[in-house]
Parts: sequence; structure tokens; C-alpha cells
Amino acid sequence: MNNLTSETFDKAILLTSGLILVDFYATWCGPCKAITPILERLEETYAGATFFKVDIDANFELAERFKISSVPTFKLIKGGRVIFTQVGIDSPSALESLIRINLPSWHNIPPGDETCFMWWLGTADAPLLAIFG
Repeated sequence: MNNLTSETFDKAILLTSGLILVDFYATWCGPCKAITPILERLEETYAGATFFKVDIDANFELAERFKISSVPTFKLIKGGRVIFTQVGIDSPSALESLIRINLPSWHNIPPGDETCFMWWLGTADAPLLAIFG
């Protein structure tokens, strides 16, 4: 996960296509530290999404701009606009669901899961199944 600063944030968001998850965190925050391995796993799983981190203490301007009052706070950004904000983390699966529903369907197919392809294509003998299966 790339760390963004006040200087790099706008350019990174503008140059990144697709779904973006920004984790606003603090180095002193226990829950922020605990969620990091989960975010790293999600980043590996969902190649269609880009993950960034922003340290609110080092980048106060961004924290103020995005009205961050608690950490961790997650912002989902699509098309340059914030489409969802989650403060805190109730469950990692809820965060994963938010990512899944905001990605195009072809990004949600786990590698090697032909069953998922059959469901996605709507038929077990679809021609595309031979390409991916």
C-alpha cells in the first residue's frame, strides 16, 4: 500500500483509474495497526482496486479536508469522487463487501474459480469458459 501525502494525494487520485480505497490512519492507533494485514490481503485479492494510506498526523491538511475525526477512516473513491465513507471497522468482511460491490464483476472472480465463471456467464458450457477455465 502506497502512503500518500498532502503533496502527492491529488495527483495519485487523478492518475488512478477504477476503485480507490484510502485508509486514513495514525501511527499511535491500535485498530489501525490491526487492520493493516487485512488491507494488505484485500489489496492482493482485488487487483481492480487501488489502496492508499494517509497518516493524519503527518498530513493534517488532508485530514481536515476530508473531515477525519476518528481513525481508522476509509474512503472509497471512484471517478475522483468519494462514494462511501466508513469510520472504524466493525468487520473486515463488511469492508471487503464494499470493495466487491463497487468493482466491475470481472474483478470479483477469484483466480481458478470456474464455478464463479459459470455463474457469471450464466451457463456451464459458455464458450468463454474454455478461455478462463
